[in-house]
Amino acid sequence: MIADDGSEPGQILQLLESLRQMNCEFKLATQNDAGFQLARSRNNAIRCADAELLIFLDGDCLPERGFVLHHIKRHNEMMPGSVVIGSRKHVPSYESKFGGAGSVKEISISKENATIEQAMLSADPWRGLLGRNFSIRIPQAQSTAPLFDESIYGWGFEDLDFGILLLRLGYTFSFQQPAIVTEHIAEASASRNPYINPTCSNVLLTQANCFYLLEKYRDDESISSMFLEFLIYYYEPFEIDMESGNVFANADLMERFSNRYDETMRSLRPDDPKGYIKQALERHLLLQKKCLLLKSDLEMHPFIRELIA
Repeated sequence: MIADDGSEPGQILQLLESLRQMNCEFKLATQNDAGFQLARSRNNAIRCADAELLIFLDGDCLPERGFVLHHIKRHNEMMPGSVVIGSRKHVPSYESKFGGAGSVKEISISKENATIEQAMLSADPWRGLLGRNFSIRIPQAQSTAPLFDESIYGWGFEDLDFGILLLRLGYTFSFQQPAIVTEHIAEASASRNPYINPTCSNVLLTQANCFYLLEKYRDDESISSMFLEFLIYYYEPFEIDMESGNVFANADLMERFSNRYDETMRSLRPDDPKGYIKQALERHLLLQKKCLLLKSDLEMHPFIRELIA
């Protein structure tokens, strides 16, 4: 099952020809190009699927031998209504820096695995769900498969939000490290990835998703506090050229950012997290409105439209 997010007709034809040469069964769920709509694209595939067990892979990930069997094996050890999260190897194919003063972030896989394992032992296992490699086994009592929140538009957090949904539906979580994918990140893709390159213009949509999820989970302190941390992370010290729309780092803002980060951490008191989140939303609302001037794609984000309204 291939979930395509608005590829060009020529690319679709090339894909279909390659699949026919492989002589394998497949289904293709596609949609028109309307920006980065991963959540909606994956929902198209979920609706077309007719299996009890669904395994999710990102387009830049290659499964290693035994990948599917490792997912099935762990699900067979669990009751229906289960989530299995796999691991990855990382093959960075970029060497340069992006966005002027922006820098590429190297990813520690061993640290990432440890973080997932820690999440599995916590009350919030959804924190370990990463969209590039996970699977769900749908219980028979559930008439329809769970779906991603299509209000999450652009890069970031549709997988974590899906994990929260699964947890609330009663799914149990497990980490299956031997179910490995090898992730190949091309330079062009990395340059547009806000996690790797937080000065790219796509970070504006990621920030909008942070605001949306803060609002969505404002009554759940454990969830909203994490998305507040993400919001802080993606407000790294950069400036926006309102005429060109370029985003670039500014060394003069480093100290101010550091001070703001410390202030924010001190403000995350157990007795008043919701009050601070409200202040954070109000504090950054003006910047979000300014961001609308930079890129027409931002106007398509449902939460941004609500903010402007």
